[in-house]
Amino acid sequence: MSNVYEQAEVLTSLLVLGGATDIPDHSGILDRALGEVGQGLPAPLKLTFATTSVGFRCFELPDIILACHETGLVEWQHGDMRVLKLRLPIEHAFEIAFTNLSIASYQETGQTLVAALENAEYQAAKISSSR
Repeated sequence: MSNVYEQAEVLTSLLVLGGATDIPDHSGILDRALGEVGQGLPAPLKLTFATTSVGFRCFELPDIILACHETGLVEWQHGDMRVLKLRLPIEHAFEIAFTNLSIASYQETGQTLVAALENAEYQAAKISSSR
């Protein structure tokens, strides 16, 4: 079983290698994107999901995000508590990918995750604007 700090490193390396510079930390957007990628995530990211009273959620994600903050992998985006800026250097992301699977696999999964994030953000904005 992976510890939460390893999960934090794997998640941020996927995002960095997928081309993301920041990630939304609101409206369950990251939860939905991770759920969409699901079984395609690397082994350390064995996550559980459910639809709850506040929407679709990844149960491990709050602890993973906290670990990202504690280790300096992310920071709040200039006062916007809804966006996290990725701080993991790309060189370190390559090392994590190489240690766990392969760089090409991480890049491919990361690109899929970033596309799922963009789709989830679009859907959230669409729902928000229809209210």
